[in-house]
Amino acid sequence: MATFRVEVPIAAPVPLVWARLTDWPAHAQLAPLTRIRVVGSGDVPGSGFVARTGVGPLAFDDPMQIEHFEPPGPVRPQGRFRVRKTGRLLKGWVEAEVRPDEVPAGGTGPGGGSLLVWTEEIRVVPESLTRFAGPLIGAAARLGYGSALRRLGRDIEGEATRG
Repeated sequence: MATFRVEVPIAAPVPLVWARLTDWPAHAQLAPLTRIRVVGSGDVPGSGFVARTGVGPLAFDDPMQIEHFEPPGPVRPQGRFRVRKTGRLLKGWVEAEVRPDEVPAGGTGPGGGSLLVWTEEIRVVPESLTRFAGPLIGAAARLGYGSALRRLGRDIEGEATRG
């Protein structure tokens, strides 16, 4: 298995970061050649989404099912979700949390920002491949997801300043 963690400080409030992070179809903008279809409501356990990546016959599906979905609210300032990868080629899970952080919101002073913490386990079928290449898969995934999540953070910060 390949497990990695990425932390991204974002100068925007938790509710805005959460809304953008859980806009499943919008994730396609972060992954080349990918489209995302939501199955069910997309915000309760049992619903989910399918990411289809590739072109024509070289495309594959990466279905994911939501296991836990806890949005931020007045009692709980952080939000978190967990999804399980249920595809034939990719297995594993993703846990993401958005919590208040001391990042300046809009760069205007302390507080008001968020910290996005993304933890993922990826297993490639056949799983013997992941056991063999796990460190390489984890390092590549951390770089790719880290870049995409930082780009998402910059987009959200831009949206927050345009407010």
